Amino acid sequence: MATIPIIDPHIHLWDPRSNPRPATPFVKLLGWNQQLLRTLPSRLLPRATRDFVGRTDYLVSPYLPPDYAADHGHHEVEGYVYVEASWTGLGRLAQADETRWAEALARRHDRVGSRMLGIVAAADLRRPDLADLLQAHREASPRLRGIRDKLAWSPNRGVMDFAPEPQRMSDPTWRRGFAALADHELVFDAWIYDHQINALGDLLRVQPAVRVVLDHLASPVGAGGPFAGRGQDEAEQAAIRIRWREAIARLADLPQLSVKLSGLFMPVLGWGLHQRRAPVSVEQVADAMAPFVEHALSCFGVERCMLASNFPMDKVSLGFETLYDAYLRLIRGRPEHEQRALLRDNARRVYDLG
Repeated sequence: MATIPIIDPHIHLWDPRSNPRPATPFVKLLGWNQQLLRTLPSRLLPRATRDFVGRTDYLVSPYLPPDYAADHGHHEVEGYVYVEASWTGLGRLAQADETRWAEALARRHDRVGSRMLGIVAAADLRRPDLADLLQAHREASPRLRGIRDKLAWSPNRGVMDFAPEPQRMSDPTWRRGFAALADHELVFDAWIYDHQINALGDLLRVQPAVRVVLDHLASPVGAGGPFAGRGQDEAEQAAIRIRWREAIARLADLPQLSVKLSGLFMPVLGWGLHQRRAPVSVEQVADAMAPFVEHALSCFGVERCMLASNFPMDKVSLGFETLYDAYLRLIRGRPEHEQRALLRDNARRVYDLG
């Protein structure tokens, strides 16, 4: 079988030296001293943040298209979708500045290596001037394909929150903003934790017009090992996985929903791979994620699933080559057209990448 070119529908890029990110203050204050820059963030950032990212040096170091290309190894990556990454700029339409920055990166780097095929931009769906922001995003880049308003929130104070409050999906103002995405023909990327799956289902059943992509299989916290008091032993990990399986299955009857098989090696799942001295093997990675990937495929079917890297967030645990070798190991028994769908074609269709 010929090598299938990859379209990676979920990566992040950043440069805290030149644009506003949560780590930018550290870089501006400590950039003159690399030793301090490597050590102080790990002491000063909140514990939940440190635990979520696994290694704070990933936050203070740039990750740009050449870095991503260097990670590919023997894999051929045709293109990727850039997903917003917590831009903290000031100004009424500052979130569009991130889209403008991403577009400039694409124009600078697309001539060599994989191309930025789409952008999923940030927007607070409660804002009264949402239409203005969406228009600003469109003017900033013709690659705009979707919006992400991060929903991940946990009652466990040891788990990092990305949403400002727990009931965002039930807020009437937020729901009006969500519904407006259909009029703008934009996909919504939904990133939640596993205990929020039912709330997402409730939302989508009353808002069927918006096309939605579930990021990272709803990040089941502690499903792979201890994290912030969850998954403390094998019995508790098994219980987390059972609840996750049941909740994911309840989403399968929502035809507007697609799923990214990604983010399974962020530290929040509890595998602890970022703490290992020796690199994890392809076989170990495939075995670890097989129950999650195979369950999603059985619930949603191949046509509604996409394989993605979530780099550099998952890079703290494993390399890109290892991750995609493990993906290929899991799907090698499927027909070529299904492999192409998971690795490339579904991402192109869902995000209308041309």
